[in-house]
Amino acid sequence: MIKSGVRWNLTLLYGGMFLMGLGALHIAVQLFDPRPWESNIGWRKPILFGLSTGITLISLSWVVSVVMKRRGWIPSTVISVLAVAEVLIITAQTWRGVPAHFNNGARLDQILANSIDTMLIFITLGIFYLTWQSFKTQEDLEPDWLLSLRLGMVALSIACVLGFGVAIYGNLTLNAGGNPTIVAPNGVPKFIHGMPLHALQILPVTLFLLRLFNSNLSNRKRSVWLIFFAIALATLYAFWQTINGMGRFELNPIGLILLGSCVVCALTAMFFAFPRNFAR
Repeated sequence: MIKSGVRWNLTLLYGGMFLMGLGALHIAVQLFDPRPWESNIGWRKPILFGLSTGITLISLSWVVSVVMKRRGWIPSTVISVLAVAEVLIITAQTWRGVPAHFNNGARLDQILANSIDTMLIFITLGIFYLTWQSFKTQEDLEPDWLLSLRLGMVALSIACVLGFGVAIYGNLTLNAGGNPTIVAPNGVPKFIHGMPLHALQILPVTLFLLRLFNSNLSNRKRSVWLIFFAIALATLYAFWQTINGMGRFELNPIGLILLGSCVVCALTAMFFAFPRNFAR
């Protein structure tokens, strides 16, 4: 995957491993102290934020090792320290029994919620910077790996932008006296943000599996593009469902078309996994 001599960035790697462990620990907490899964003060948040942010930091450790020849410690330290701090605040608020997000209650809760938003601005700027750097990198990865890295970073950047959109909607709704976690009657704003969030893991893992079939380079690159399009269509599906106030799996014609197109792209990507002579 990566030429010899390239090491994963340890700041992001250790930060990611810590958060993965924190998320896993709260799975046990959920078992011994059950709380409603969708509750704003449930153990879901420490679990999902720990695991999701942790695996993202580990993936970014690989990205930084590839795209940053110098000064890689600057974006890696900013992203890792702030991401760990964000999840620790979310975890601490859950243990206190108060929401970590969209909380206009006590002064301390407001400060912590605003701190999370501020941290996310700098984390996002760091991710944008790494995405830009990824398109300047040419030499350390084979073309299909490099493509999966670039598209994964693009999707992660889009997820960050969508996350801010969700936050803006939530705060405006909260200030208007509504429920910030719902687009009436059943839409779930975080569904949009979450859909492209893990393309940086999905694309390289898919590529690894494709290589097991000895597919040629052109086929592998086609498959990576198709999986990326599938993720994009899934994101459009989430957007359509949410803005129309529909739940994740409420059936409707346009939603079915988007979801069906997503499945077709994914299946076609698998088709290209097998060695064929027409794509050289």
